[in-house]
Amino acid sequence: MDKEVSIERLEHLITVLEDVARERKNFDMNSWALSVEQVLEMGNGGVAPVIHEPCGTAACALGYAAMDPKFMGLGLRLEVAERDEHGVLKKHFLYNPEEHAKVSISHADVVLLDSKGNCEEWGFAAAMDFFGINRSNARYLFDPEYYLPEDEDEDDDEEPVETVTVGPEQVIARVREVIAEVRAK
Repeated sequence: MDKEVSIERLEHLITVLEDVARERKNFDMNSWALSVEQVLEMGNGGVAPVIHEPCGTAACALGYAAMDPKFMGLGLRLEVAERDEHGVLKKHFLYNPEEHAKVSISHADVVLLDSKGNCEEWGFAAAMDFFGINRSNARYLFDPEYYLPEDEDEDDDEEPVETVTVGPEQVIARVREVIAEVRAK
């Protein structure tokens, strides 16, 4: 990917996250997108969500990027699985904010679509391809475990002792670092 395209997309990601912070949208680095009810029921793995409203959807930085109209038009999308009250899959669809604003998201994946609308990549691989960054930077920006304080003695199977709250502001700071790294190449 062209370096300028990568920088332009990362700068737009900052704009998306600034909107999330300003509009006080629910933010959870532990899921691409999920209903707030499910976020509050789940363990947070040491990275606590920022919940402003007790209902609706919470998403991470990449999840909100996949719901942004500009990024959606470029192929970054949120693929949602809607389930009934018994957990049975009702339908699987690409999220569209105009059509699905009231849908309770029970499972979602971030996907990158090719020019024909087929899924080309998902998750961190989608972030890598879409933003033109390496796996290390994708995890640094979008993986909640990379926001935990480093503890060399910590056993990976144990729940972290310290919980950190990660909001869009922390991700924005990291995106700026990655932009500086991309510019320096």
